[in-house]
Amino acid sequence: MTNMKLFDIIPDRLFTLLVGSNKQIYAEALLLLYDQAQIERLGIRFNVIRDLLQEMLDTLRELNEDIAVLNT
Repeated sequence: MTNMKLFDIIPDRLFTLLVGSNKQIYAEALLLLYDQAQIERLGIRFNVIRDLLQEMLDTLRELNEDIAVLNT
């Protein structure tokens, strides 16, 4: 087994998303990615994760969550 380091796999600045005003949204998105990675062992299909993230954002908008930076 190789000794992989966390930041050899993910970008150094990934966790900076978790200190901004939309940290809850980014945390939910990361958990969604993780869940899909557990389901899709051969890799997550782009269209699947795109649709799931869009659904998550739409739900947050419907609940009037503050996603000012992400509003398009």
